[in-house]
Amino acid sequence: MPRSWKSSDWVCPGCRNWNLGKNMMCATCNHPKPTINTMGERAHDFYPLASQKMFCNGQKNCPECHAIVHQSHSECLACRDRKKNAATIQAHQACVVTTATGSKDAMRSDRLYALKAPDEVLALEGPRTAVDELVDKYRGVDALAIIDDLEKVKAGKEAMDSMEEQRRIAEEEAKEKERERERERKRKEAEEQAKKDLVTAQRQAAAIEAERKRKREAAQDLIASMLDAEAEAEAETAGTPEAPSLGVPGPDAAGAGAGAGGDARLERKARLLKQAEELRQKQEQMKQKQVEEEAERRQRMRERRAARQARPAAETAGAAEAVVLD
Repeated sequence: MPRSWKSSDWVCPGCRNWNLGKNMMCATCNHPKPTINTMGERAHDFYPLASQKMFCNGQKNCPECHAIVHQSHSECLACRDRKKNAATIQAHQACVVTTATGSKDAMRSDRLYALKAPDEVLALEGPRTAVDELVDKYRGVDALAIIDDLEKVKAGKEAMDSMEEQRRIAEEEAKEKERERERERKRKEAEEQAKKDLVTAQRQAAAIEAERKRKREAAQDLIASMLDAEAEAEAETAGTPEAPSLGVPGPDAAGAGAGAGGDARLERKARLLKQAEELRQKQEQMKQKQVEEEAERRQRMRERRAARQARPAAETAGAAEAVVLD
């Protein structure tokens, strides 16, 4: 490799020969210069000496000719000079310049700029665009015929778009009606379930109240029977006569004993009634607590059921909004 090569010189992607940085075409095979526009970031691989040049802050490579554009410049100076000099070149000069021996030393002359090879010999072809396809389609067709064809294509596309939009709107309306019917059905089911829960709760409350009343009456009957049994036992004890020689008190002492027994019976009755009342209050508190817990449990069940029913509706509504936005 000669020592005269610079950091701007490049290697041809086609024939792997070295070329001067100012040349836009390969002097040997007419391959275009590798640039960002033609090869993207791979173009940097064909400038082996570029890393030896001092890097300046803000500099970049021109996407058209790969020359260095400094931060202070608003345009590529190499492209500007090349376009200015290309205007003076005649059409028949667009070819590869070589010496009589066929070497490429003639390209090193400072008097030759922007020598461009014919398009049919380029090695890399750019991607085809929609404009290129239209040009190929209407090549040689009359202008009025082109306009008529484009209007027909546009009208047909608009009609298809309109039909597609109407079909999509009809589908969305049908889906919305179906979702509305589903929501109405779930609402009626929830109302019916709430009514059933209310009737069940009322029946349970009535059964609990009847059971409480039955137990209270049974307790009162038990207390009354116990008091009657005690009264009969005391009456039998008071009515039995005993001899004074045996140390049994006489009639006066028996009367006093009967009075004391009556007071004890009343006291015992009051104590039993108090215990029965306390037992009844405890039972009522326990029943009330059970009723409250049952009501809370049913409320939680209704809330969970409503949440489960609302979740699919929310997801469906979100999907519908996403479809409308799309």
